[in-house]
Amino acid sequence: MSDLKYNRKYQPLFRTKKNIRYKHVTGGRGSGKSHALSVYLLMKTYNKGEVILYTRYTMVSASLSIIPEFYEKIEQLNVTSDFETVGDTITNKTTGSRIIFKGIKTSAGNQTAALKSINGLTCWVLDEAEELIDESIFDKIDASIRSMQAHNEVILVYNAPYKTHWIYKRFYEKRGLTEVYNGVIDDTQYIYTTYLDNKPNLSVSFLSIAEKCKIDDVEKYEHVYLGQFASHAKGLVYKHWKSIRESEIPKHMESWYAIDFGFSNSKNAIVRCYYDKDSNTMYYHEVDYVTERQPKDILMLLREDYITKYTLLYEDNGVEYAVKDKAINGVNVYDFVDNPKLLDAPDNIRNMLQQIVYKMLTTIDCDVICDSARPEAIRYLAENGVKSYPCIKGQGSIKSQISMMKDVNIYYTRESVNIAWELGKYSYPTKKNDEGVEYALDDPIKMYDDLMDACRYGYCTKKLRNLI
Repeated sequence: MSDLKYNRKYQPLFRTKKNIRYKHVTGGRGSGKSHALSVYLLMKTYNKGEVILYTRYTMVSASLSIIPEFYEKIEQLNVTSDFETVGDTITNKTTGSRIIFKGIKTSAGNQTAALKSINGLTCWVLDEAEELIDESIFDKIDASIRSMQAHNEVILVYNAPYKTHWIYKRFYEKRGLTEVYNGVIDDTQYIYTTYLDNKPNLSVSFLSIAEKCKIDDVEKYEHVYLGQFASHAKGLVYKHWKSIRESEIPKHMESWYAIDFGFSNSKNAIVRCYYDKDSNTMYYHEVDYVTERQPKDILMLLREDYITKYTLLYEDNGVEYAVKDKAINGVNVYDFVDNPKLLDAPDNIRNMLQQIVYKMLTTIDCDVICDSARPEAIRYLAENGVKSYPCIKGQGSIKSQISMMKDVNIYYTRESVNIAWELGKYSYPTKKNDEGVEYALDDPIKMYDDLMDACRYGYCTKKLRNLI
């Protein structure tokens, strides 16, 4: 087997210690993370019984992107005859050990359950780990790496995320680490390196670009090239939003929905909104965040969310009845319960509750504020029992409404992982004045704004119409 040169700071990656479960591989651009990792994983397959799950949060086609990169290393190692590829799996024919390539997120949602069910997993690689913003997904897959036949490893590969990210909070902040780190703490190996450690393997043009960035934008240079943690995106629009659990939203408030319609290059974003006048507080819960929803699909999502968030209670002669409704494949299921036993409700009560549920299935009895860019979608919703109407916007509305948003207390639910993601990215462009002092411009960058826009429509349109 030929030897491949790699940044020698990655040598700890190649050492197996029984007390180490987690390996963090991080560093700035040009540090050689991907190269060292692929060499390590290929060498790992020469151990019998290894089943390696290699994931990215989104992976459109491993056969077009990742697998060719691995075969380039296989050829350089001069071991082509030892490996074969079938579908999304590379198998070492000498040992039977495999590397399985999967995306966590698919067009139908995330496939955490499917990944957990893969038999015999010994190692999980989460590449570009900063893209995974839902810690619960990490926990579920992590728990499935428990083979009794081999040493189990979980390898996180990432560019340093913002300090609001769960990776920083869990593996750094809770352990008293404030900066990137090299070494071992408890069951975790930290491997940190930068392009400065990898200069012999980099082009002159790359080094020139990095040095120019160091002069032009020190903050970007430290984050991108040195792999340092940053507090937030430069010029962040919203800095005052806080998170709570959905169960912590006060129960007395009425709710409504706001939609930013998605197109080919943007997400369909739906949020459920609440406003507490006494405390001047908005609450948001994320309902949808998927590219290109059709109006009929949006209607279905609204109805499902509207129904499932309700438990209707009714009391008769001291007996409390509850009705919960779920729509499964178009079939309505009605459950009547007397805490906690199932029972036959009297006909008058059953008929009354069924009428209420039927109304919920055919109408959404709350406002739905919609992006005015798709009037045909607004009409479709209105024709199908939705109280839909366009948001208020126009020239200068983004700037003025952002100012309105900063005058209200705002909470979003911890379950709203994409709201958290956009909050850390939604920012103003910056510019330097003649004295070299950097300042933010007035209009936000048109990126990471789908849920941000939906939240803005949900509050500002209501406020401007004097409805809250």
